[in-house]
Amino acid sequence: MGNAILRAAACSAMLLWAAASFAVTAAEKCEASKLATAGKYGFCRLNAEAKAVKSGAAPDYSKCDAKFSFKWGLAESKAGAGVCPSEGDQTTLQTFVTQHTDDVATLLAGGTPPTCAPDLCGNGNIDPGEDCDQSNLNSETCVTRGFVGGTLACGSACTFNTSGCVSTRFVDNGDGTVTDYQRGIVWEKKTDDSTVHDSDNVYTWSASGTAADGSAFSNFLNGLNSAVSADGSVVTGCFAGRCDWRLPTSAELQSILDCGPPCFPDPILGQLPTLIPVDYWSSTTSSAAMSDAWKIEFFTGATSSTVKTGIGHARAVSGPAQLFCGNGVIDAGEACDQSDLNLASCESLGFPLGGTLACTLACAYDTSGCLPCPGAMVGGACWVLGAQGADCNATCAGIAAGVTYDPATDTYAGSAGTTLNCQAVVTGLSIPLSVIDEPSCPAGVGCGLVSVTMPFPTTLAVRCPTPATTATATDPDVVRICACF
Repeated sequence: MGNAILRAAACSAMLLWAAASFAVTAAEKCEASKLATAGKYGFCRLNAEAKAVKSGAAPDYSKCDAKFSFKWGLAESKAGAGVCPSEGDQTTLQTFVTQHTDDVATLLAGGTPPTCAPDLCGNGNIDPGEDCDQSNLNSETCVTRGFVGGTLACGSACTFNTSGCVSTRFVDNGDGTVTDYQRGIVWEKKTDDSTVHDSDNVYTWSASGTAADGSAFSNFLNGLNSAVSADGSVVTGCFAGRCDWRLPTSAELQSILDCGPPCFPDPILGQLPTLIPVDYWSSTTSSAAMSDAWKIEFFTGATSSTVKTGIGHARAVSGPAQLFCGNGVIDAGEACDQSDLNLASCESLGFPLGGTLACTLACAYDTSGCLPCPGAMVGGACWVLGAQGADCNATCAGIAAGVTYDPATDTYAGSAGTTLNCQAVVTGLSIPLSVIDEPSCPAGVGCGLVSVTMPFPTTLAVRCPTPATTATATDPDVVRICACF
């Protein structure tokens, strides 16, 4: 590129090599390139050690590190995403080779043989390579791991144990109760058997007018929480072994409705009353009148503030009340609530390529659907290395659906940009090369890397001032550097 004779010689050499070799897959090429890069890196480090022994100075690994980083990244970018047998392992392999060359240098200097690093798993601290350690879960929960709820644990190898997590919100416990893993509470399962659990039973919220002394409390809940003890220690008599049954909050009641319409709870929660629509009491008093409490209608999903001395149906819940998360309103301590994201987006949370922001069941942002920049952020744009010979449209589309070509490819580092900006992008991508302007580019590839084989194989970083940079320009010898959004 930039020299017709050089290009012709390079192409001829490549054709001769191809004719004399057997077919090698792209994955095998990537693996071979990484093996060669790892070997050269180890040799380079030991060579630096040898020079240091002769000079008495500290070994300088900077050139080794720079070449390793560039060559490793180039191997993956040339192959394209998902082609190399292993990906994203640059740091792991670099650390591995470094440790072994350091060990060789120590032994040859008369030092003691290195011992294996102690196993830190089990010390209660999260060390490199560990998800967790004992009770330290690094602030993770079943919900943050993509489950509905449950109990996350740490395994003996300091990796997450999700066997206690559940992917279904409601689970029938087989004792007349249903666990709600989304909210961490247990619901009474309604029946049609003329017992205290019968769905046709109705109650008053208050007998005195404002206090919680109506039949919903004196009859219904007292019947569920009728604890007795023979020895003052072991308690029996409570429904399903739980003695904290209560009326649900209005938010909890609304949360179990699946509105089509009509709005009904999951059938796993038991029998519905014979006559519908039907109102259920919540434990929530109206802020407008202490003599009123909120009811939720099972059919329309409507809420109504009703005088407490009136009658209504009731269903009980056990466990700590959750007053706000899940009510669709962002309350204190919540980042979001259901579909209300508080005007946030993937972009506003630092994900330049966008994506889909969601809200977790714990009312925190779920950024698993957001797209981070897979390359480097320079000049306010996300820059990535394409595959050799690929155009920028293909490079950007290969990141994720909806990601497209950013004109900054041209205006910042391409023909309408500057060489200095192209250099900033190259440096940002950890490529240890100095950018040169190439005045005779055959295509508008902008800022990129070109592979040449004559007089010796090498890679150059170039910027093409002409022709004008375009999204679709390609050159078989060029790895384009593209901005995407």
